[in-house]
Amino acid sequence: MRLLVVEDQKALRTGLRSILEEDEGFEVDVAPSGEAALDCVPRFQPDVILMDVYLPGMSGIEATRRVVRLAPGTAVVMLSLFDSADLVDAALEAGASSYLVKDAPLDQILSAIESAAVGGSVRT
Repeated sequence: MRLLVVEDQKALRTGLRSILEEDEGFEVDVAPSGEAALDCVPRFQPDVILMDVYLPGMSGIEATRRVVRLAPGTAVVMLSLFDSADLVDAALEAGASSYLVKDAPLDQILSAIESAAVGGSVRT
């Protein structure tokens, strides 16, 4: 499975990539912004995107809205520090499959990725 991690914090982006590639066996690319993600999607063709809500420039919610139009077969799992009903609603309305807080256990993140890849959804 191909995953795109869209996260502006380099340490988190690098850590997620390492865990998902080395420990879980996914093919992973990364992007530090929504704009970079939109550039990456046609080239990398991810199955699932892990998208931060708050990104510099274009928000993760706007990037999700655009990804859904650009690549309707790509699922988006939103990641956020905040468990806000308003953010959850905005993310799901933009087309995200799932919404997770960043401190969710790895097994929940993996479950959300697998669920999103087959059209399901998860919220934690």
